[in-house]
Amino acid sequence: MVSESSQGCDCEPFRYQAWHQFPGGEFEETISAEAITKNTPKYFAEADVVIIHARGDEVRRCDTCKKAFDEKFHIPPIWWTTLSRRSNGYFGYENVLDESGTIRTGTISWLRFLMKHVNSANSGHHNKNDINYKWVKLNAFVRWYASSDECPKGRTEIVLFDHPEFAQEVGDFIISQLKLRELSDPFWAYPAMVEKVAALHDVCVWESRTLIRNYEKQRTLYRDPFDYLHEVSRHSLHINETLHVAESILDSMQKYHDHFTATEPSNKENVDRFDPFPQNIKNRLGLLQTTLTHLRHRAESNHERVKAEISLSFNKSAQIESGATRTISLAGLLFLPAAYITALFSTSFFNYDAPTGIWGFSHRFWIYWAVTIPVTVLTIFLWFFGAMIWGAVLNCCKDIRALFQGSVTLGVRETIDTGHLESMGETWAGEVMKRVEKKREEERKEKREEKEERERTRREVKEMRERKRREDEERRERVRVRKEEEEKERRMNEVTKRSREQMRVSPA
Repeated sequence: MVSESSQGCDCEPFRYQAWHQFPGGEFEETISAEAITKNTPKYFAEADVVIIHARGDEVRRCDTCKKAFDEKFHIPPIWWTTLSRRSNGYFGYENVLDESGTIRTGTISWLRFLMKHVNSANSGHHNKNDINYKWVKLNAFVRWYASSDECPKGRTEIVLFDHPEFAQEVGDFIISQLKLRELSDPFWAYPAMVEKVAALHDVCVWESRTLIRNYEKQRTLYRDPFDYLHEVSRHSLHINETLHVAESILDSMQKYHDHFTATEPSNKENVDRFDPFPQNIKNRLGLLQTTLTHLRHRAESNHERVKAEISLSFNKSAQIESGATRTISLAGLLFLPAAYITALFSTSFFNYDAPTGIWGFSHRFWIYWAVTIPVTVLTIFLWFFGAMIWGAVLNCCKDIRALFQGSVTLGVRETIDTGHLESMGETWAGEVMKRVEKKREEERKEKREEKEERERTRREVKEMRERKRREDEERRERVRVRKEEEEKERRMNEVTKRSREQMRVSPA
């Protein structure tokens, strides 16, 4: 088949995969932005499923391509913003309505998954540069058309943006898992997409586990492991984050799928008829969400293992430093007695006369012990109780300052009121203590008022609950009475109906 060339812009044609239900209806071609807008050529327009591969950044930069995608797929404006482009994941869904705004003619939905693939270069040097990683994303937009005379099962158009290799795998897998009966559900392609995402997440989790396991088996080869472990911890955090987001995406996806099945007109008309295909799609999405949850638990376990290794490395470093400190302390302990004895004999209490060779010893040597022993005892006492004493002193200073400030304020006020201090009738210290006692009484009064307020609130809540309980009982009683009356009326109607039937039959 001849490829459609691009017109109106210099962008390369977009590659697409098409599937039709007739035998041999699967093929790949290219198409321009203008052809997408005009829904040509014929084999593109008549396909039941179309998967277009595009580069999101290139489409954003080209006004012609952007306009074509907007018109064809009804892409919401928020999808083009930097917020969506930098997001770590999302899922969106909207109904497409007819001109009257009352009938759903289709749906649009879009999703974004982000995954971090890490692996070790196995260079043997065991540093942070040995870890290679890359970000992989699945950015998809799905336009679903409701069933019509031309296409009884509906038509689905899927756009896979960016990461051509992974997008090609996803597109091929969607086609391989396609079931004709499921095309009437706009969510039919998502289980295949999420399955590929879950498989890649599984690889990411196990690769991060391999990094940790390699370190655990060769701890002695890592001379400075902190940089390497920090890198592993950083990657494991990112993997945990992407798995959390993937779980929330599955939650949103299932919620919108329930909304679609509940509002589908065919489901409302055939309430008693069970359609297993939407339920199968829901079941597969639930299974994939459970799989992602289990992968997240394993990823969290990997992160905890990294934290344990970091703690072990810190403990080993502290152990080495503690050994060095003990060595220094032992050296000081060996030289301390000799230094003390040397200092003692060099004091004026001892005197050595070299010409005569006589040792002189002062009879006032007791002064040394009289000073040394009390100072030593005081030092030991302050070592154990100094912090406690200092805290008590600070608290005492604060109390004295508070009393002084209160007394100064009191003295100024009384001076202004009376003109002299003697008119107070009490001593200065007594008035200060009286003011302090008054303040304490006010605090006790405030506490009592707060307690009374809490009690009042508790009583009001209790009364409100009791009143609500009585209202509920009265309402249930009214409902019961109404049901009894309805049941009595129904029975009376049945009796009347049977009587009329008997009267109608009796003349015959």
